[in-house]
Amino acid sequence: MSLRAVNLNLLPVLQVLLREKNLTRAANLLGLTQPALSMALGRLRQVLEDPLLVREGRQMVLTIKAQELVPVVEDICARIEYLLPLTGFDPQAERGKWVIASSDYGFHLIAAEITEKLRQNAPHALLHLVDVPHTDLEPHAGEVDCFILPRQIIESGRFANMRHERLTTDYFVAIASKATAARCRGGATPERFAIYYPGLATVDVQALGILNGWGNMTGTVAVQVQHFNLLPSVVRHSDCAAIMPRKLADLLCVTDAFEIVDIPGISTEPMEMVLAWYASQTSQPRNRWFRSLILEIGRSAQP
Repeated sequence: MSLRAVNLNLLPVLQVLLREKNLTRAANLLGLTQPALSMALGRLRQVLEDPLLVREGRQMVLTIKAQELVPVVEDICARIEYLLPLTGFDPQAERGKWVIASSDYGFHLIAAEITEKLRQNAPHALLHLVDVPHTDLEPHAGEVDCFILPRQIIESGRFANMRHERLTTDYFVAIASKATAARCRGGATPERFAIYYPGLATVDVQALGILNGWGNMTGTVAVQVQHFNLLPSVVRHSDCAAIMPRKLADLLCVTDAFEIVDIPGISTEPMEMVLAWYASQTSQPRNRWFRSLILEIGRSAQP
């Protein structure tokens, strides 16, 4: 079937039906009568060749195909929203608070510039930066406006109710003190390492390797830290090497006390950071405007 043969006005109807799984609530949200919504659902079933919603007992449930459509439809609707002019929001009059959750790495990427952009464009707003474990996002629905996370974490399947856009890409390097770096140049490899570990949250091995860059390295993890900021302090007066994102190493290791060292086995997989948010916040004008500022910063930081 050609796209030209499909009534695209059915797309927001499908989005709400998939979210609500209830015809009465969906009709109220869409401003339609129930007969009109039932007719729209009938057309969607015909176009997609699937019942989409079926009754089980006293409730409606999504079919398997409908469940598969949820992230696809949300993504399509979000992208269409971004094509449309942003109306109904005046940042100069905004006096509320925006909350970003991330590790300290994410904040190093955007904190200075987003602070300045808000000073210029939304001078009365408050910016709140909070640290939230990657494995514990659900309790913060409604409290956090957006998250800065590795793409692999947000696409792990645990956060189907979230949307995201690429922010920036980085890769891991190892840093060491001058003395340790000199031994590395002589052919020695550090035996002890300091790595990032996300707080007290339970993290599976694969996710942890994405977060800290351990890759296929050998050696002993001697120190785990919850904040990347601490890694230079750990290695400065020890024999440990530390693994961290390159952009952060360039920011934190500005003195001549450290060097970037070549260590076999360190993860070579790029770490793509994304800006993520709850699907329910996609169309909110104030959040669309705020996210556009952050994404602009991320894009400007690309080489």
